[in-house]
Amino acid sequence: MKCDRCGKEVDSRNDASLLLSYITDLRYESRHLLPVVAQCLGSPSLAQYLPGQPRDTRPGGPHYNDQKFGSTIRETYKLLQQESR
Repeated sequence: MKCDRCGKEVDSRNDASLLLSYITDLRYESRHLLPVVAQCLGSPSLAQYLPGQPRDTRPGGPHYNDQKFGSTIRETYKLLQQESR
């Protein structure tokens, strides 16, 4: 699938739409979850919950303070990494 932001191919292990689909049972356009150097900023509002990723500080960007949501993102990301191998 192609990223709806940058138009480049999205590896299934770095696809925010798959992560959200697993959590919500809804379908989304593909988008990089983690930044792709010099190509796409990814999805900082989701990536901020993964270890080693910076907090999303964009003006007006969504900020979740729900620890359960962050935990769900991390657990689902682990599953995405395992299923995509």
